[in-house]
Amino acid sequence: MNKLKVSDEIHELFTEEVACKACRDQCIASFFGAKRAIKYAKQAIEASEKAWRLVNELWPETCAGQWAYLRDQRALVRMVDGKIPELSTEPESTEGK
Repeated sequence: MNKLKVSDEIHELFTEEVACKACRDQCIASFFGAKRAIKYAKQAIEASEKAWRLVNELWPETCAGQWAYLRDQRALVRMVDGKIPELSTEPESTEGK
């Protein structure tokens, strides 16, 4: 199984994506939050794209196949048949090439 530990910078970008999505959802639920919801949705997309761009630069093999980011483990894992496989506790790699 492929499991890659990410840097603090990439972790922060993925965390920002999740936070922006949560803010977006709260804004959508409010009566006057449409403009703010759009703002947070755009920020989430930008953070996600930047994180994956950095990931692909560090590990070109992540361009092929499906990968998922696990925030609790601060690691990327290669998905198998669209599912996250059983995980070991140690990543295969701690730094980019």
